[in-house]
This record gives sequence, C-alpha cells and structure tokens, in this order.
Amino acid sequence: MIREMQSFLEWVGAGRSLTPGGELHKADAIALVRLLGTKDEVSAPGGDVRRIRSSRDLPVVQDVLERAKEARIVRVVRGRLLPVKKNAPLFTSVDGVLRLLLEALERSWNEGFRLSDVSRQTSNAALRGLWQALEVAQGPVHAEELAAQARGVVIEHESERLLQSDLEWATEGVRGYVDYYLWTCAFLGLLWLDTVAEVVGLTEQGRAECRRVLAAPSLSDVHAMLSAGVDRVDDVSR
Repeated sequence: MIREMQSFLEWVGAGRSLTPGGELHKADAIALVRLLGTKDEVSAPGGDVRRIRSSRDLPVVQDVLERAKEARIVRVVRGRLLPVKKNAPLFTSVDGVLRLLLEALERSWNEGFRLSDVSRQTSNAALRGLWQALEVAQGPVHAEELAAQARGVVIEHESERLLQSDLEWATEGVRGYVDYYLWTCAFLGLLWLDTVAEVVGLTEQGRAECRRVLAAPSLSDVHAMLSAGVDRVDDVSR
C-alpha cells in the first residue's frame, strides 16, 4: 500500500483535474488501474468495455484516492488534486508515507470513539492498550480479546461521566473500530491477520511501530508533566 501511495503521488505530479463530484476522470482512473495494478474490473464479462464514468466506478482506485486525502498526502483545491506541500519531505521515504497513513488511521480511530461520546483521552488510552496487548502476547491474539480490552478501558475511564445507558451505547461499536484498525494495520504490513480464525499478531515492522507507540508519553503523562511544570512555576512565584 505504501509503494502504491508513492506511485500514486508521483502520478499526481503538479496536479490533476477532477470531476465536479471530486472524482478522477475516466481516462485518469483507468490509467491508475494499470499503473497501480489495482485489479479493478475495466472490462465487462465477454470482453465488452464497462461503462466507467469516473474513479467512483473503480472502487480500489477510489479507495487509494480517499486514503491519500485522509492522510493529507493530497488535497483538493478548486477542482484540482494537488500534493500537500507541507508534507512533501515525508513523501520520498517509505517510513514517511507510513507515518502519514498511520496518523490518518489514528484520527479515524479517535473520530469513531468521539461519535460514541467517548473522550479523546479515553480513545488514546484504548489504542495504547491495544498495542500493549499485542506486545505482551508475543503471538496470536483474538480480535475479540483486543475489543474486550478496549471496552474495558472505555468503561474504566467513562463510567463516572456517562449514564449506564450511554456507556452501553459507547461500547457497542468498539469491535468495529478495532476490526477496522487491525485490518488497516495488516494492509500496511504491521500485523499478520487470519480472517478465518480472527486472530492477529505483530510482524517485524509492527514490532518497531509498537515500540514507537509505547515509547511516546501518553496523554495522562503529558498532563502530569504539564501540571508539574505549573506547580514549579507557582513555587517560583511564591
């Protein structure tokens, strides 16, 4: 997916025009099927040419476009698709593109929890807990175990703030958020995924990402450090 995104960005170049609906034009979309090897069906059964109006009729190409926008690799300006200049230094390396895609995935995770009325601090804690569980397991973990842990974090952090009925609603969609996160991480090469047994595990690249995530201070750590800093300033002022 990362190499695919780099090829897509190279193809975008200085910019590409879009349809009024914000999709890629037919010729561009078909060209990307061939360039990226997306296996979107361009021909109908029997060899007839499918009716393709834009990238909307080619789901894999459209998915690449949407992911690139979500990751702030490209943006739409006045009907044109353009690279995001401030992120240009990251485009040339695999790690740089991976970082942008993971940041987009984390935003999606937090947004899902926000729609369930769960705070940002709680959703971050649930995500950190997911990586910790993967690290501790040192092997296959069932997706439902990870979802159950995430639900536990929500209950622990939100039980005093939310009514019981709201808390039940808040935890209802957790399995879906976890599944989407795991599937995308597998797509990025960070996890191996057995869709039949519904188990996952870290790849070597995933272990490196896990170390990065767990080495970063949590929101509660940041808040504690900020509070400590304020206390010291107060002490000095006194």
